[in-house]
Amino acid sequence: MDSFPVQIMPKDEKDEKDEKDEKGEKHGEKGKWQKDPLGGLFFGLFLIVVGAIYLGRSYLPGPWWAWLIAGIGMVSILDAVVHSLRPEWKRPVMGKAVFGIIFIAIGMGIIYDIEEWWPYTLIVLGALVLIYYILKSYSE
Repeated sequence: MDSFPVQIMPKDEKDEKDEKDEKGEKHGEKGKWQKDPLGGLFFGLFLIVVGAIYLGRSYLPGPWWAWLIAGIGMVSILDAVVHSLRPEWKRPVMGKAVFGIIFIAIGMGIIYDIEEWWPYTLIVLGALVLIYYILKSYSE
């Protein structure tokens, strides 16, 4: 009279499923990055940088929004450095580092009225990214 079919799993699959339950992977968690407290830390640091630059905008040389761009770049680079140094929260950080360097170069170029900085920065960063990925492909 049971209308629901009973599924019988071999013992190995059932044990594997139980192991996933214990690790918390089954219930929609994304693994080790889900428990990374650094994301909230750097978001808080980002908010502090934005607020501090806006409050001190009358004391800064150059436009305050250029300092904001450079500050966002600095927070991004700090995030990349910390994530690359902590083995338990290690993740790919090349994008954050490149983003940070570009934002710092654009911000500083605007502040110090050196518009030629950012194209050179892009060229150097492009070359570094190419070298990094070429060396990475040879090491695998």
